[in-house]
Amino acid sequence: MKRTKIQNLKDLQFYSDIELAGSLLIKWLKLKPKNDELNSFSNAISGIFLWANTMEQERSLKDEIISEYRLDKNRALERARRCEKKVEELELEIERLKKLVTYENDRSILLSTLNKRTSTLCRWNA
Repeated sequence: MKRTKIQNLKDLQFYSDIELAGSLLIKWLKLKPKNDELNSFSNAISGIFLWANTMEQERSLKDEIISEYRLDKNRALERARRCEKKVEELELEIERLKKLVTYENDRSILLSTLNKRTSTLCRWNA
């Protein structure tokens, strides 16, 4: 699925905020490298970034999968529509052929009857 401008702006804001927080943390850690609170804070910010990045990747993959499923469904529906149309065409053809076969059978019976009567008449006239 295509991302909206709002989604892109939110991502940009998040990455800007995380970059600012990371830059400040690096600066503070250079000044006080042994400060346990700053180290804990740095680990927390890193964890938040990794979690958010993972969520973004999963959302993107989910959107891609949903898009593929939609395409597959649409292709299947189109294929089903074509098949239904072909079935209707074939059913009409079957009906036409049945009528033709019935006509030919009736014609054959009629000709056979006429031939029998003609041969009977011919025998009487001979």
